[in-house]
Amino acid sequence: MNKLWKDFLRLNTCCYKGMATGTSDLKIWNETFRAFVNALEAEREIKADFGQEYYELEDELDYRYDVTEWMEDYLDELDVREEYDALIEACNRILTLFQWKEDQPSDFKFRIASALGNQGKFQEAYEFCEEWYRSEADNILAATATVYARIGIREMDGAGEIIRKFITDSTVCGEENDIMYMAAETYYKVIGDKKQEKKISQALKRYEKELEEYFMSWDEEDGLDFLDEEDMPF
Repeated sequence: MNKLWKDFLRLNTCCYKGMATGTSDLKIWNETFRAFVNALEAEREIKADFGQEYYELEDELDYRYDVTEWMEDYLDELDVREEYDALIEACNRILTLFQWKEDQPSDFKFRIASALGNQGKFQEAYEFCEEWYRSEADNILAATATVYARIGIREMDGAGEIIRKFITDSTVCGEENDIMYMAAETYYKVIGDKKQEKKISQALKRYEKELEEYFMSWDEEDGLDFLDEEDMPF
C-alpha cells in the first residue's frame, strides 16, 4: 500500500518540477490523478471506511502527501489549459469517491458548472446548477453558479432574483460573498444597468483595497504566521 502512495508522491513531485521549470506535462498530471485513485481504492480494499470524507483524507494519511493541495493545482492546470471535459471527469470522479455527509463538495460542483459554461454548454450548465441550487438554496457557491447559468441561457429575471437575495442595500462585500458580487457585476453589465454595475464594481474595489492595505500593514519581516483570526478583516 505504501508503495502506491509513494508512486503518487513521486509523480506529484514531477508535476511541481515541471511547473518550476516551465515544462509542465499534462500527461504526468493525469497519471498522478490515476495514481491517487488507485492508492485510495487499494486502501479501501483493506479498510472499507478509509478516508470516506474528503476533508479527512490528509489526516488519514498523516499529512504526508499533500493530496488536497495537489488536487486543487491539478484542477487549476486543467482549467488553465481549457481541458474542460477532463476537468469535469476528474471532478465527477472525486464526487463518487467520497460520501460528502459531513462536508459539501461545493468547490468541485462549481468547477463543473464553470467548465460547462466555458464550453458553451449553457443548457447543460443550467440544468446542473438548478438541481444543485434547489438542494442547497443557502449555499452561495450554488447560488453564484446558478446566476451564471441563468445568464448563459438569458434567464435574466431569475438571475437577478438570486442576486437580490444575497446582495441587499445593507450587504457588505467580503470574503464570504465576493464571488456573488463578481457574478452580479457580470449580470448588471449584460442587462445594461450601468448604475448598479458601478455600485457593485465599487464594492469589489473597496474590499480589494481593504485586503491590500491590511496585508501591507504587516511588516514584511514579521510575516503573517502569527495572525490572530479575530484580527482578520473578513
